[in-house]
Amino acid sequence: MIIFDEVQLLPKARQAIKYLVADGRYKYIETGSLLSIKKNTKDILIPSEEHKISMYPMDFEEFLWAVGDEITADTIKLLLKSKKLEVKKVKIQMKLKKKKKE
Repeated sequence: MIIFDEVQLLPKARQAIKYLVADGRYKYIETGSLLSIKKNTKDILIPSEEHKISMYPMDFEEFLWAVGDEITADTIKLLLKSKKLEVKKVKIQMKLKKKKKE
């Protein structure tokens, strides 16, 4: 497997990849910004074997899942929930103290 990262920087390299694909000895992955690719490929022939995949950034919980961490996200959720309960408890106590003063 050969990976060409930030391929939009060299649009003619994308055109050359079709010959490498036709050779068939290796699989290829190209990565890069689609916006930049569109700007730089006016006269470039894109390989017909190309399969486009839209990808989006991961949030922290997805990242933990991807690296096999099954504990941290649940721990953070639990801590946040307990923190929210603690804040509610303090607010109730403050309201009760205020009512006692009145």
